[in-house]
Formats: sequence, C-alpha cells, structure tokens
Amino acid sequence: MTLKEKGLAIIKKLVADFDKNLDYVKSENVKEDVIRIDFIDPFFEALGWDIRNKNGQLPTEREVYYEDAVLVERRKKQPDYGFTKKGEHRFFVEAKKPSIFLPDSSLSALQLRSYGWSKQLKISVLTNFEHFVIYDCNIEPQATDVANIAALKTIHYKDYEKNFEYLWTHFAKENIYNGNFDALFDKIVAKGTMTVDKAFLRTLELQRDYLAKGIITKNPQIDEDDLNFLVQNILDRIIFLRICEDREVEPNDQLKQTIKTGNAYQNLVQLFKSSAEKYNSSLFDFEKDVLSPSIEIDNKVIQYVIGDLYFPKSPYQFSVIGTEILGTAYERFLGKIITITKAKSVEIDEKPEVRKAGGVYYTPQYIVNEIVKQTIGKKIAGKTPKEIEDLSILDPSCGSGSFLLGAYQFLLDWYLNYYYQQKLAKPKDKTYGQNYENVLTQDDKLRTEEKKRILLAHIYGVDIDLQAVEVTKLSLALKAMEGETVATINTQLKFFKRRVLPNLDNNVQCGNSLISPDFYEIEMFLTPKERRKINVFDWKVEFKEVIKKGGFDVIIGNPPYVFTRDVPFSNEMKEYYKSKYFQLLTKSANVRENQTGKVNLYALFILKSLQFLKPNGEVGLIIPNTILRTTVYEGVRKYLLDNASIEKIIDLKEGVFDQVTVSTVILFLGKDKTKTQIEIIDNIQGQEKIEGICSFIDKSLFYKNASYAFNIFENKEDTLIFDKIRSKSINLSELVTVSNGIATFKDMEGIFDTKVNENCKKLLLGRNIARYHHEWSGKYVEYVSKKLQRARDEQIFLAQEKLIMQRIGGILITSYDNEQYYTFNSVNNLLARQAKYSLKYILAILNSNLMIFYYIKNFTNKSKLTVNISKTFLDKLPIAEVDFTDKMQKTCYEKIVKYVDTMLDLQKQLLAAKLNSQKVEITRLITYTESQINENIYKLYDLTPEEIATIEV
Repeated sequence: MTLKEKGLAIIKKLVADFDKNLDYVKSENVKEDVIRIDFIDPFFEALGWDIRNKNGQLPTEREVYYEDAVLVERRKKQPDYGFTKKGEHRFFVEAKKPSIFLPDSSLSALQLRSYGWSKQLKISVLTNFEHFVIYDCNIEPQATDVANIAALKTIHYKDYEKNFEYLWTHFAKENIYNGNFDALFDKIVAKGTMTVDKAFLRTLELQRDYLAKGIITKNPQIDEDDLNFLVQNILDRIIFLRICEDREVEPNDQLKQTIKTGNAYQNLVQLFKSSAEKYNSSLFDFEKDVLSPSIEIDNKVIQYVIGDLYFPKSPYQFSVIGTEILGTAYERFLGKIITITKAKSVEIDEKPEVRKAGGVYYTPQYIVNEIVKQTIGKKIAGKTPKEIEDLSILDPSCGSGSFLLGAYQFLLDWYLNYYYQQKLAKPKDKTYGQNYENVLTQDDKLRTEEKKRILLAHIYGVDIDLQAVEVTKLSLALKAMEGETVATINTQLKFFKRRVLPNLDNNVQCGNSLISPDFYEIEMFLTPKERRKINVFDWKVEFKEVIKKGGFDVIIGNPPYVFTRDVPFSNEMKEYYKSKYFQLLTKSANVRENQTGKVNLYALFILKSLQFLKPNGEVGLIIPNTILRTTVYEGVRKYLLDNASIEKIIDLKEGVFDQVTVSTVILFLGKDKTKTQIEIIDNIQGQEKIEGICSFIDKSLFYKNASYAFNIFENKEDTLIFDKIRSKSINLSELVTVSNGIATFKDMEGIFDTKVNENCKKLLLGRNIARYHHEWSGKYVEYVSKKLQRARDEQIFLAQEKLIMQRIGGILITSYDNEQYYTFNSVNNLLARQAKYSLKYILAILNSNLMIFYYIKNFTNKSKLTVNISKTFLDKLPIAEVDFTDKMQKTCYEKIVKYVDTMLDLQKQLLAAKLNSQKVEITRLITYTESQINENIYKLYDLTPEEIATIEV
C-alpha cells in the first residue's frame, strides 16, 4: 500500500467517525482542541505531515509549527498550525469548533486571512473538519469582508473522498516539497494586490504625516531635526510595544487603555519610561532623549496613531509578521524626510541622496539569505560555538538592518541546531564549557540570555542616517524578542534582575563609514549642521576591540548607489575621496583623474570593506553590474585583481529591486590574492532564488581586457575565437578617432524644432541612428560655444564623411554620414585617421554579427540595460587587417565596401517605399546583402564553420 493509498484509507475512516458522532462534535460543549486532536491532526498526518515532530527534526526544519495553547477568554494571537518546507512557512491552518458554520463565519475567515496576509503566504486553510476552506492570502483583509471574500475552494467533509486527488496534489507534504504547491497556487491567487510591507509603509507614512502636523501645531518652536527625531522615536516606541502585545509579552490592548483618559501623550511617555526598566533598549533611553517628555501633543493625534494599529482599522497580525517584512517598509519610509515650511506647515520630501540614487534599494530576502549563507555559512561550517565566539559580522551601510537581521537569524538557527543536536546526543559540550541545558529551554528554544549574547558577540553595523540606525536597533530588538513570553520576561526581571534586551549602542552606530576624522585635515571650519551631515566615523575608536583583533570576519551589505559628484558638500568630500581613495586607484591603474569624480559610493565601500577585513575574512555585497565593465571603475577592478581574491560573482540581471531597473551582481571577495579561480553564476532572471548555470574563469583573463573589464561570460570556446580574431586585427583606435557629440548645460537646452537663427545646425540624436541609416527628426542646435557645455571641435561635424554611432545602448548601431550633420552627446563620431581603409569597410565590421558578438561578450556581460558605449572599449575593437597583395583578402574587402554602398542605398529605398509589396522586396534584398557582408567578414577573420555557428547562435 502506497503512502497515498494509506492516506485515503485514514481520511475515509475519519469521515466515517465524524459522521457517526456528528451531533456530539457539533455541540457547543465540544472544544476546539478535541477536534484538533481527534480529526484535524490525523487528517494532515494522512497527507504525510509529521504534526508532532515525532521524527525529531532540527528545530529550524520542523515540518509543522503547532500552537498548543488553546485560548478561551483572550484573543488568540497565533494560528494553530504553520506548515513549512524545511522551516519556511508555506501555509497556515486555523482550526475552529464544528459548531461554527465556517462558510458564513466572517470573523473566522478574517482572522485566518490576516494571519496569512501578514506572513506573506499565498494561501491558508480554515477548517473544523466539517468544512475545509482555502483562502487566497494575497488579498488585503478588510474589516467589512464577508466570509466568501478571497475563498478559493470549500470542501465539505462528505466530499473529502471525492476530492482526495485535489487534497493530495495541493496539500500532501511530498507535493509541497517538490514545488508543486507554488506552481499550482501561483496560477489562481490574486496578482498585484497590496502586500503587507506596502500596506504597513502606507500606515507609517500616514502616521508620520499626522504626528508631525500634530507636534508642530502644539510646539511651533521645534526645528526640522528635532521634529524628525520626535516623530521617528514616538512611532518606533509605539510599534515596538504594539508588536509586544500581539506576541503576548505585554498586556493586551495596553496602548489603547493607556491613552483612554487624561493627557494621552503624557500617559504614553510614562508607559515608555516604565518600558525602559523592562527592556534596557536605547529605544526608551530618556537620559539621551530629554526632548520627548517636554512636548505637547493633542489627544486626538495620539488616539489616531495608536488606533490605526488595532482591529478593525488594522489588518496586521503582528504576532506573525516577520521582522524582515517590517524592515522592508521601514527602509522605504526612511527614504523621506519631514521639512517645515516658512508658514510652519509640514511637508514630506524624498531625501536628496535617495532622489539622486533613483529610489530606495531594499534587498529582497532571498538575496540577503544567499549572501549570508555564502559568507557567514562558509566561515562557521564544521565549527563549534567556542570556535566562533569572536566571529564579527559587519554591515557598513546597514540602513534599516536587513542584512544584520539576516545574519542574526542565521546565527540563531545555527546555534539552536547545534545545541539541539547536543541534546539528542546527551553529552555536555566540554569545548564550550557548558551544558545544552544552560542555553535551551524545555521546549527547545534558545534561552533569552543566549540570544542576547549572540547578538552582542557577533553583530555590528554603521549607517550615516541616525533614523536608520535606530530602526536597525529596533529590528534587532524585535528579533531577539521572538519567542519570548510574559513568563520568560518576568523570570529574568524577578529572579535574575536582568532586563530583557541588550544595549546595542556600541554594536550599531551612526556615522559615515567612508569619512574618518582625518577629514578635518582638509576642512576644519564646518558649521554644526554640516558636521552632523558629514558625520565622521573613527573605526579604530568605535570598534576598537574588533580592529585590535585584525578586523571583521565577515562584511556584507547593499551599499548606497550614489555618485561621488552627487554627495553633499561635494568640494570638500571630493577632495577627501581623491586623497583617500582615488590616489589608491590611480596608482593601481593609471585612471584619469577626471574619471574618478564619477565613481559611485558603492565602489568606495568595496575598498573600505577590504581595508577592515581580516586576512581570512569574507565579503559579500550586492552592487550594480557596472562594476564589471564601466570605465570609471577601471581602477577598482585593477585594485581587486592585484589585492584581493574574487571568490564568486552572481549575475542577477535587472529587476531584483522592486520598481527599479538597475542590473546587479553579488560580488564575493576575500584577501587571498594568490587565488585566481572565480566562480560565475548566471542566475535565472525573475525567480526568487539563486539558481543558474555555474562556470569558472581565471582572473588572469581580465588583465588583458580593455579597462580590465570583467567579461564573466567568456568561456574557453569564446576565448579561442577572440584570440584568433585579435591575431588578425588592428585596434580600431589606429584607424579612427572617436569623439562624443555636443553637450548642453541643461537637458535639450538650445535645441529647437525650427531654425531660429543662422547659428542653427541640423542635429542628429542617438535615437535617430539605426544600422546603415539615419533619419533627421527636424532638430536644430544653436552652435554657439559659450551657450553649450561642450561644443566640441566643429571640424568633427564638418568632415566630408564620418561614422555616427548610438552612444547609449547595449550593442553597436552605426550609420554613415556624408551630409555634415552635427550630433548630440548621445552619439559617437568616428573620423578616419588614415586613408588605407574605407570608412564603409569599418562600418560593415562594426555592424556585423561578429562584432556584435565580440562586443556583447567582452564589454556588456549580456546586460539588457542601456549603458554608454565607451571610447575605451571602442578603441580596442579588433578590425581585420587586410593584405591587399593577397587576392582573396583584397576581393573580400572590395565586396564588403560594394555591399555597404548597396546597403546604404537600399535603406534609403526602404524609407521612401509606399507600397507594402515594395517594402517586402527591399527588406529581402537587405537581408541578403547583410548576409553577404557577414560572409566576407568571416573569410577575412579566417573563421571555421564551427566558429561561425558559435557567433550566429
């Protein structure tokens, strides 16, 4: 009998028993726990689930998280069952008494849906065995929803046998673990609905606006810095305590009751002060915060803010919302700042650095998990707690703390599993000097003191934004509080005289990771406001003990994507970057000084990470893939090749960040510069996991590339072809000069649709250019040098002939101009340096399949996003050298030039054609002509059919 057949037999018997005792089980006297034990538990066991962990799975990998407590007089805070795939929740099951008619129970449905939606699950199940109701948890729950809203399917117990195939396919453990669950439900759940992180962000933003207006109304003397501090602090404290209520470590509805009568805000302040005694968190530190108790806030403001976090206004179940989800909302929330107008009204604006960066880049959890696993996991594999007791983990730009939370959770799981295995084996861990009983509770959870020790021993962070630092501390505090109860907290307070949370002020600090106190050697006389904004950070003082031990073991994160030219106080900052970082890079790669001003801050964070990394440490950063190829990072690439080991590069492509198109890679680094092999993962785009083609490349290959480009997708077969191509070529720089077009001071300033004066010249933009043709769009540029940012040498445009190329794009797109067009900055102009080769010959090669293949493989790393086609790379393109004494080569050359003339003429004919039949005929001729050009180019490079097939794929 198969497992599936056994399951069907068990469910048949359960149905028969339930039917036989229907009157009894449906009576009001029968409690929920009876139905769970007698029917619901065995029902899911029949589907293959180990409900009670009889198999002794590690605590972090249990199949089912089972809520034993049955609450009668107070509101339930946890779903009854959490079904997981190796510890990761896939769906909840909420059990009810059969006396409740589930198809009409709006309250039961809302409770279940709010659990599932808050946990970001696809679906969850409501059952009393009489009915089995599946709900779509992608739809935001509303207090007015009736029971059938978001219900996907309802099965009556008498139909379990008839629907057994459906139940087995969708809910059997084996089908959850083999991936069928996601595939099946992805097709039917709602798409594009309000997720819990976005909804919580909406709530935070409304509360910020309302609270800021309330504070400034009653306290008009408050300045912007103080207002931002007050709003953030008050919200953080309220949210912390509200979460503690739902997690049952604070009295239910405590916040609501506190503000019910009297002065609501002052009542709240008193609650905050009493919380300081319990939690020991900087969140409630009123020695540092003397401002909060001194202000006034109207009762209705406080009542609105707090009321927004309770049912029915709130759809949130804070007991199950992951701290990481809250962090997602907070990260975006912190991207804006409160400003006070002259009229003393409040406005919410994006922070300048966020606006420059194009938005907030909150790292998806699967990326965090991958980086944590590949760095921390690598460092602690096969070790004991004693061996990692000094392990130090840093995020130097921690934001709201997503990477530090991921690191902390990884360590909590690792320690828990280690101790649990010790418990199963029954020995004392003599190497660590303690028994598992000292660190595990009776129900196999980490004791509070151990969670605090792990946090303080291992986790470190820095951020320039004080609000972000406070949110990181809040998030870590909430993570440390997971699993705590009133009993465990009272035990600490009463018997051990210890407060619940560790003080994180020394571990997570506010400062500018890139600017040390030596900044004052450049600029001493800053105003207090300027000093606060620059916020210098002394690593050797603030993390003295870690630095003494040689630095950090692991450095992880998502550094800011902001160009150095866009940072505040740019003159002083640029001077500092030049003296501290750019000199290092120019020395390494002879990078031109005017390029370094364009370097992005993320590149400087790479250098800083290596500076404070232990010799055997691990770095893991998610950064734009421009690090691989863009010429301004030439010095960074050369520095990494010379001074670090590039352990692994994962190409994530675009779309990793919500509503942001930047292409990204994960870069893993070490300090063993003798290590040459680099692992490359070509990740499959559009999925929330790291999975793709794996290959290896030797970093020595990068040394020979133009600008030391990291062409990570070059394979051995490609390398042989490229070596052959180069052996028969000269660089394009020997044949042409490459110049950009005209740059204006502002976007399209001085560019007109009509000829406004005699200085106006016909202008081509990059988008006007296609392969072998271009079309003037009617634009003119007023060519007066002083009115243009960069007018360029006019002889470029007056040349008798030139090649014009799109400068912004993923591939080479080039045309031929003999009409003396002026060109915009989005165009590369190629002028002949010598008469030996016709520009039309060079045009053919630039537009050929061979050169497209060469350029993409060597300089774009298959990125689909537009990037500048750099002169540095163009200069290195290999143009086939022709031996005119060789009849075959001379004939190929002449045919190519002739076919280009034909192609240019055909493109004009196609543009002029009116009838579709004419267009079809001309298009066929173009296709044929292009094939002949490619065929003759392949002959000049002496490529074999097999090599051509590789290029043509």
